[in-house]
Amino acid sequence: ATSGRLTRAPQQQLDALLQPLEEEAPAEAVPTDDDLPATTPFADLKADPGPVGLASVLQELAKLQQLTALALPPNLFADVAPKRLQVFRARAATGRRTARSISPPGPRVRP
Repeated sequence: ATSGRLTRAPQQQLDALLQPLEEEAPAEAVPTDDDLPATTPFADLKADPGPVGLASVLQELAKLQQLTALALPPNLFADVAPKRLQVFRARAATGRRTARSISPPGPRVRP
């Protein structure tokens, strides 16, 4: 299994990318069921860089450094069919995770 190729540290880092960012609500705000986190670190990684400039270049470099720090093994998706990878890429590129779609992590199977 793909997750079996990951050590605990990268698994925890990937899980953290999908957790909603905590945003401070105004003191007078009353939380409702419709109050959903605006974003996740993963959504920030996917975000459009905006207009070209030094600030956007530095932001994109920080994103690359964050991804490199995951230290994912090169053979992570070795046994996944190319068409399946295309589906995963498309889902990751367009999918938006919200508090309602994030479920607690299930048990991971190790070979």
